[in-house]
Amino acid sequence: MWPTCAEKVQQIETQLGYAKANRNEEKMARLQHEKVEVINHCSNKILRQQYVEKVNKYSVKVDETQQKLIKAQNKGDAKKVSQVQLKLAERKRDLQEAKDKLARFDRVSK
Repeated sequence: MWPTCAEKVQQIETQLGYAKANRNEEKMARLQHEKVEVINHCSNKILRQQYVEKVNKYSVKVDETQQKLIKAQNKGDAKKVSQVQLKLAERKRDLQEAKDKLARFDRVSK
């Protein structure tokens, strides 16, 4: 996902170092431009909002899948229940990963 603005700049500077070491003028110019864009337009507030949106998206998916599981259980369809349980576990993992990334962002962006 997205690092903080400072981490983005650091990643670009690292890549710039490699480009300079390899005397890759074209890549250096592109990275310099990218760095200026990040410095001028990156906002941790916007990045945080993107993390929050991702958490919300996965939360909705978990809720929807839980509803599907309830329907499958009510129908008594063991095969469908098994499939939906697997999908629910996957979506819960995705949600937890998004929450972990948001928590990491909050820790490092302060």
